Amino acid sequence: MAEDPLYPLHPPIRRTLAQAVERLKAQGHQVIPLSVHDCHTADATEVSWELFTLAPETTLGYINSSGEPMVPSVAKNCGPANAGQYKFVPDLSKLDRLHKMAALNVKRQEICDDWRKIWQEKHLDAVIGPSAQNTAVPHDTFGWPPYTVLLNVLDVSAGPNKHQEKCMD
Repeated sequence: MAEDPLYPLHPPIRRTLAQAVERLKAQGHQVIPLSVHDCHTADATEVSWELFTLAPETTLGYINSSGEPMVPSVAKNCGPANAGQYKFVPDLSKLDRLHKMAALNVKRQEICDDWRKIWQEKHLDAVIGPSAQNTAVPHDTFGWPPYTVLLNVLDVSAGPNKHQEKCMD
């Protein structure tokens, strides 16, 4: 899986992935690189931010009604994904919430459809990629989780299940 230039991998993650690829190649496995365009990491991050903020009065309402301060890492990430420089999600500002949700579902489905095509056309058995761009960080200092969000947008687990097998047919 390609590293997204908007979300560069930290050296230990990049090194670990490179070592995994080299070990697989040494065992005779074919490794097929996927492009940044194929992976949709930044695109999935845009979609997820818009979904996360679709009903801010509900999300922030729960936090505010608790009477507790916002978790520092959540407060730090209250700005739009990709610094608001969207290339994948169109301007949704003129849409009501229902139409925004519909538009976001269409964009999410585009990502899922592209990944399905990649699996089929490239005859993949597995994808090697990070679940996070960094190793563990001190509590409440993490930032945007683009690689984790991609897995959530795709709604995949670490292992195959009946739903995935059905969708990949």
